[in-house]
Amino acid sequence: MSPSGIHKIKRHKLFGFGSSAKGTLAIPNTKAVETPKCIEFFSLESITCVAAGSWTSFICTSSGTVYGFGLSRNERLPLAYIATNETTWHKSSSKPIQNLFFEVPKLLDCFSHLHVNLAASGAYHTLLYCQQEKLLIGFGSNSNYQLGNSNEIQFSGPIALDLSNILEENEYIVELIAVWKSSAFITSKLRIFTFGHNSCAHLGLGHPFDVSRPSQVKFIHPPTQEPVLFSKFAMGQTHSLFLTAQGEVFSCGNASNGRLGFKQASYQPFPKQIPSLSQIMDVKCGYFHSVVLNRSGEVFVFGGNSEGQCLLGHTLDVYSPTKVTMPIPISKIGAGGFHTMLVDVNQYCYAGGLQWGKGKSSHEEQEQQQDDEYTVDYSIVSSPVMLGYVGKVSAVTFGSSFCFILLDEDDEIRFKQGLLQQLLPSDTSRTHSYFSDCQIFAPL
Repeated sequence: MSPSGIHKIKRHKLFGFGSSAKGTLAIPNTKAVETPKCIEFFSLESITCVAAGSWTSFICTSSGTVYGFGLSRNERLPLAYIATNETTWHKSSSKPIQNLFFEVPKLLDCFSHLHVNLAASGAYHTLLYCQQEKLLIGFGSNSNYQLGNSNEIQFSGPIALDLSNILEENEYIVELIAVWKSSAFITSKLRIFTFGHNSCAHLGLGHPFDVSRPSQVKFIHPPTQEPVLFSKFAMGQTHSLFLTAQGEVFSCGNASNGRLGFKQASYQPFPKQIPSLSQIMDVKCGYFHSVVLNRSGEVFVFGGNSEGQCLLGHTLDVYSPTKVTMPIPISKIGAGGFHTMLVDVNQYCYAGGLQWGKGKSSHEEQEQQQDDEYTVDYSIVSSPVMLGYVGKVSAVTFGSSFCFILLDEDDEIRFKQGLLQQLLPSDTSRTHSYFSDCQIFAPL
């Protein structure tokens, strides 16, 4: 972490793979990318942040500019907006948006007067953080207050939230999180703030009601009556994981499918420790499953496993932390909605989970009505598949049916041809609208 609190200015290479429908990978005239491909548009930029939503992607650079590409409607890309002043924007009739989607990254010049440091994108909303200006900017859906604004607007242009009364002096956001219809951020003082959708109390605030303003998660450990500081935080659709500096893991939210790591009748309103886990160094959440990594390089999974995303060789839900058998220690973990990605100490990548096919289910039909997307049935990969060498990974972010990998400038990805077919759409003319972003930019 740089002294300013965001990222060192360092040249990176950005690779993408998966579905490129609606321009989500910024690779024009391509429906699917079977092997990770370098996104040349950003070859001269110093990338500081990558965010992927359900059908829209965002890139932040060291100069403070932000680019967006993919599906544009429902205010996902605020290209028609002009800044009225530093904190307000208006829609301009002189900037009509003709395209339904953009395959080439577009500079979001309505934010050109600001220095954007971080971005996060959920199912239908996006957040931008400007450290210098102490602003959190949101646009897209605000149906559950996920933009941090109490006006329940279905789709909104840019809305600015002044963080001066939320953050303490010399405190700044180090990680921004947007998952489904919920939002969160972690600060330099290890404080976690959550807001938005909260029907299962997964925001860790002790109640199951939507939250319209960033609210701090405050937790007192019952045995000691001391406040607990969490060093890492991960959020699924309706559950969350919290990690302490001592390697303890706490969870809260929806207890279905075992995703909290312990037995619970319905939901857990406050973070509760998972007693069987210790010496943990990282935590990640898919929509309905959880992945943790201990300091010995062992991976443990629990929760929903209907698509084999727990990598245990079956599709039964996992109700307690269970070790994933791997040939050598793992150094990094990542989780998408129904995917899990692992990187071993030799920098080889493994993945498993959803494999797209044809057809549609009732959930998917509902989403098609919302987004006018073609939806698909799927098969699964329930054991880890070794994809190839990924080098020094700085970050991974998952979108609906695509993935970005950010590497150091001097590294290359070497995936074996054909192996990615097991994790990519077999019908490249269709994509899956149900699986929206679950893990936005978070250093692996």
